[in-house]
Amino acid sequence: MKTIKNQTFFLFALFLFFSQAGYSQQESSILEKLKSTIWNALDVRDGTYDLQFTDSTMVWTFGKSEEYIIIEEFFLSNSAETEFKSNQVGKNLNGNFLVFRAKRTTEDKRPKPITVMEIIELTNEKLLFKLPDNPGRPYLEFQAKNE
Repeated sequence: MKTIKNQTFFLFALFLFFSQAGYSQQESSILEKLKSTIWNALDVRDGTYDLQFTDSTMVWTFGKSEEYIIIEEFFLSNSAETEFKSNQVGKNLNGNFLVFRAKRTTEDKRPKPITVMEIIELTNEKLLFKLPDNPGRPYLEFQAKNE
């Protein structure tokens, strides 16, 4: 399979990975809103995506290609200067920053870089992220499908 050239396109798949176990009612509401928004989202540049997930990983395959990404570790934080700690994985720390690590393939053994993205807006119809270090495209927006 091809490698993904730009990490910003696959970030949202990881939200489907959140488990409801152990979350407060407020945290569950945020996670449900994220999952609902992403599940119904379309990326107008490339069409739809195929989302497959298990209890431990999330695989996001681009709909019109064989490019894919695997997201295994993530959490929400209240700081952009977050140190990645394994005991925070899968947790919602009531923050506006998504912190995650991803790899290109199951065979990829390289250390996974940490990516932090700020959530600018989150509703049932829209998810807007500020992309880190991307002056050409500072934001990435997903809108719910109109069905």
